[in-house]
Amino acid sequence: MSPNSAQHTEWQIKEKFEKLHWFLRDEEAARIAALKEEEEQKSQMMRRKTEEMNGEISSLSDTIRNIEKEMEAEDVLFLQPLLLWTPTLHIQPSTCLIISLL
Repeated sequence: MSPNSAQHTEWQIKEKFEKLHWFLRDEEAARIAALKEEEEQKSQMMRRKTEEMNGEISSLSDTIRNIEKEMEAEDVLFLQPLLLWTPTLHIQPSTCLIISLL
């Protein structure tokens, strides 16, 4: 093999490895970009789901507060006649026992 031929072969080997290096760098960059895109999509999805859940929690909290207010109003309406009637009520000890068992 002549020195000129050896240099040419060496140059070809270096050129092929340089192309391989560029290919691998491009492939690495593409995979990293795809990973970041996937991570961003998942992050957005989690934010959206969190916002939806917060909305549902807020709605349920409002519903619970409204039900509690209605129950308080009903208790007052229910207890008003009972409170007016109570002073004339004569409770027997056996009635207290029954009430405490309830």
